[in-house]
Amino acid sequence: MTGHVKVIVALLSLAGLASTFLPNTFSGETETDLTPELASEIADFLVGCRPGSGCGQAQEKGFQRELTIGDSGFDPTNGWWQIFVVDDVAVKVSDKSGIVKITYFSHEPHEIPSFSTNGMPVDRAKIECQLVSVTPEEARSEARAYISKRYGKEALKGLLNTEAGLVHLGSRVKYSFCWENSVAEDGVVHGMKRFRVSINAQSGHVYQFRYAELDDVASPTISKDRCREILDQELDQRLGVDVTRLALFMEAARDNTKRPVWVVSYTFNSDLLGKTGGSLKIDASTGAVLK
Repeated sequence: MTGHVKVIVALLSLAGLASTFLPNTFSGETETDLTPELASEIADFLVGCRPGSGCGQAQEKGFQRELTIGDSGFDPTNGWWQIFVVDDVAVKVSDKSGIVKITYFSHEPHEIPSFSTNGMPVDRAKIECQLVSVTPEEARSEARAYISKRYGKEALKGLLNTEAGLVHLGSRVKYSFCWENSVAEDGVVHGMKRFRVSINAQSGHVYQFRYAELDDVASPTISKDRCREILDQELDQRLGVDVTRLALFMEAARDNTKRPVWVVSYTFNSDLLGKTGGSLKIDASTGAVLK
């Protein structure tokens, strides 16, 4: 895919338009043939869509920003991707689903020392007292508004709020919210649609947004019961194995094809760690365990 088309993908995605108008042809190169004019165009667009400013505002004022082409790579969820950086905004663009990650560096949570002068760890309550000025309700409202602005008012319909609350990052604190597919009547999570928003607990601004969407598998060769058998074989009959989540979706491959996979989340009893857990990825066509 040329640099021109990559920029169009980013513009369409930020504008909330379907990225499926463009073919899945990212090749993962790090070089991009962006012209200075086109770089200026996307830079202005990104700056104009930051929280707290209306889309197009930067373009109307004639601001010019330098666009940096960041890393590129591949992962099974996003396919081939590339990062665009302008000002204090980094945007990760996937060939498959458009924008999948946005980070606003100027809105990242502030840090305070997590250890006192005498070397003792600072109490969590004290860290929260200094760094948390926004209520959970305010943070949730901001997260929902951010998603609604980019994906429409119905974006979260039918999705389950699986994460909501404060998360401690050592000397920093954030609010984290996640909405994703709920479990169907057959006990399986079909496909993947996930919105994850991180909120600065002090300012109330969004500082990171992630999006993922993967198709369901219509008729997997490997059944969910066979998945349990494969799990037991892999865990070598460990005690107290419980399957906590079964997900079935089509993941991306490097050659732009797709493969059906099961992801089995589980817990078991460990002599050393007590109740612990993990996940196992299984090819839904062959039953092979994927590393």
